Amino acid sequence: MYKNSEDVEGKVSSDSSKIKYIFNLVIKFFTIRSFSELIEKVVYILGLLISIGFLIVLGAMIGWTILIALLTISLALSILKLFWLWWVR
Repeated sequence: MYKNSEDVEGKVSSDSSKIKYIFNLVIKFFTIRSFSELIEKVVYILGLLISIGFLIVLGAMIGWTILIALLTISLALSILKLFWLWWVR
Protein backbone atom coordinates (compact mmCIF):
# COMPACT_ATOMS: atom_id res chain seq x y z
CA MET A 1 0.00 0.00 0.00
CA TYR A 2 1.23 3.49 -0.78
CA LYS A 3 2.51 5.63 2.04
CA ASN A 4 1.23 8.88 0.54
CA SER A 5 -1.73 9.38 -1.75
CA GLU A 6 -3.38 12.29 -3.48
CA ASP A 7 -6.89 13.35 -2.56
CA VAL A 8 -9.44 15.07 -4.79
CA GLU A 9 -7.78 18.48 -4.59
CA GLY A 10 -4.37 17.03 -5.41
CA LYS A 11 -2.84 17.51 -1.98
CA VAL A 12 -0.64 14.74 -0.69
CA SER A 13 -1.84 13.33 2.61
CA SER A 14 -0.72 10.40 4.70
CA ASP A 15 -2.86 7.53 5.91
CA SER A 16 -2.71 8.73 9.52
CA SER A 17 -4.11 12.14 8.58
CA LYS A 18 -6.96 10.45 6.69
CA ILE A 19 -7.75 8.36 9.75
CA LYS A 20 -7.71 11.49 11.91
CA TYR A 21 -10.03 13.24 9.44
CA ILE A 22 -12.52 10.35 9.46
CA PHE A 23 -12.30 10.15 13.26
CA ASN A 24 -13.04 13.89 13.51
CA LEU A 25 -16.06 13.45 11.22
CA VAL A 26 -17.41 10.69 13.48
CA ILE A 27 -16.86 12.87 16.56
CA LYS A 28 -18.61 15.80 14.86
CA PHE A 29 -21.59 13.54 14.11
CA PHE A 30 -22.01 12.71 17.79
CA THR A 31 -21.51 16.24 19.12
CA ILE A 32 -24.85 17.75 20.05
CA ARG A 33 -25.30 21.51 20.04
CA SER A 34 -29.06 21.77 20.44
CA PHE A 35 -32.12 19.81 21.52
CA SER A 36 -33.28 19.40 17.92
CA GLU A 37 -29.95 17.80 16.99
CA LEU A 38 -30.35 15.42 19.93
CA ILE A 39 -33.81 14.39 18.72
CA GLU A 40 -32.48 13.99 15.16
CA LYS A 41 -29.63 11.71 16.30
CA VAL A 42 -31.98 9.65 18.48
CA VAL A 43 -34.36 9.20 15.53
CA TYR A 44 -31.47 8.11 13.27
CA ILE A 45 -30.24 5.56 15.81
CA LEU A 46 -33.74 4.22 16.52
CA GLY A 47 -34.45 3.92 12.80
CA LEU A 48 -31.22 1.98 12.33
CA LEU A 49 -32.06 -0.36 15.22
CA ILE A 50 -35.61 -0.94 13.96
CA SER A 51 -34.31 -1.69 10.45
CA ILE A 52 -31.73 -4.17 11.74
CA GLY A 53 -34.34 -5.84 13.95
CA PHE A 54 -36.76 -6.06 11.05
CA LEU A 55 -34.13 -7.73 8.86
CA ILE A 56 -33.29 -10.21 11.63
CA VAL A 57 -36.96 -11.12 12.14
CA LEU A 58 -37.55 -11.37 8.40
CA GLY A 59 -34.47 -13.56 7.98
CA ALA A 60 -35.62 -15.83 10.79
CA MET A 61 -39.11 -16.11 9.29
CA ILE A 62 -38.33 -16.83 5.63
CA GLY A 63 -34.74 -18.07 5.87
CA TRP A 64 -31.47 -16.28 5.35
CA THR A 65 -30.81 -17.71 1.88
CA ILE A 66 -34.15 -16.55 0.53
CA LEU A 67 -33.73 -13.14 2.18
CA ILE A 68 -30.27 -12.65 0.66
CA ALA A 69 -31.59 -13.77 -2.73
CA LEU A 70 -34.48 -11.30 -2.54
CA LEU A 71 -32.19 -8.45 -1.49
CA THR A 72 -29.78 -9.30 -4.32
CA ILE A 73 -32.59 -9.35 -6.87
CA SER A 74 -33.96 -6.04 -5.63
CA LEU A 75 -30.50 -4.46 -5.79
CA ALA A 76 -29.98 -5.78 -9.32
CA LEU A 77 -33.38 -4.44 -10.42
CA SER A 78 -32.58 -1.04 -8.90
CA ILE A 79 -29.31 -0.88 -10.83
CA LEU A 80 -31.12 -1.99 -13.99
CA LYS A 81 -33.72 0.73 -13.47
CA LEU A 82 -31.03 3.38 -13.08
CA PHE A 83 -29.32 2.13 -16.24
CA TRP A 84 -32.64 2.20 -18.11
CA LEU A 85 -33.37 5.75 -16.97
CA TRP A 86 -29.89 6.81 -18.05
CA TRP A 87 -30.35 5.05 -21.41
CA VAL A 88 -33.67 6.73 -22.31
CA ARG A 89 -32.87 10.19 -21.00
